[in-house]
Amino acid sequence: MVYLMYIIQFLFYFLTVGLIVNFIYYRKIGALYLAAVYGSTSVLSFYLMDWRPLLVGFGIAWVLRLLGYDPGLFGQKGFKKKKDD
Repeated sequence: MVYLMYIIQFLFYFLTVGLIVNFIYYRKIGALYLAAVYGSTSVLSFYLMDWRPLLVGFGIAWVLRLLGYDPGLFGQKGFKKKKDD
């Protein structure tokens, strides 16, 4: 059970890093909010060695998504850059 919690903490940390990169590139404030939630709950769960902060963080992240702070899959720019004509 402890190893499963370590894996989920690592996934939350990975989501945090990815959302920070998303914020830097696309400048969506929702990505920064979600990164703060995932990162803080991951660190708190690691510090307390408890699974409840992960559950609370997941719930807060879904509330933020329902409120419209979801940055989307790739932001508004997408994969391709627009040509400068």
